[in-house]
Amino acid sequence: MRLLGQFGPRAQLSRLRKLLGTQRQELRQGRLAALASGTQQLEALLDQIVELESKRSYRNDPAFTEALAECRIAAQSNLALLEASRAGLAAARKQLQDIETAGSQLSTYTGSGLKKNIIRTEPQVEKRS
Repeated sequence: MRLLGQFGPRAQLSRLRKLLGTQRQELRQGRLAALASGTQQLEALLDQIVELESKRSYRNDPAFTEALAECRIAAQSNLALLEASRAGLAAARKQLQDIETAGSQLSTYTGSGLKKNIIRTEPQVEKRS
């Protein structure tokens, strides 16, 4: 016997697709803080879907299996976006560190190819009037 209404498999997968779409928009717009708010909702929904998937009647339902596969693809796409965001943030952090150290040190390379600091001063804030 299949569940109907808001708790049925089609409704759950529809909600999952909608949440994954919202998550994708937030990732593409760089609103990483907004992802946290939907995480609990996403986890609860995934728990419900895992429970439905474990039921024998849904495991053999081609429509359920196909919709679930589409959700997996969307989730993998979101994961790739999240990894790209993480890499972009790490690169930006390194760029800011490089800019910060550029004003306080001067480096060169030794004859053996090792990097050596020639001048190292404490960073100072420029005051302009």
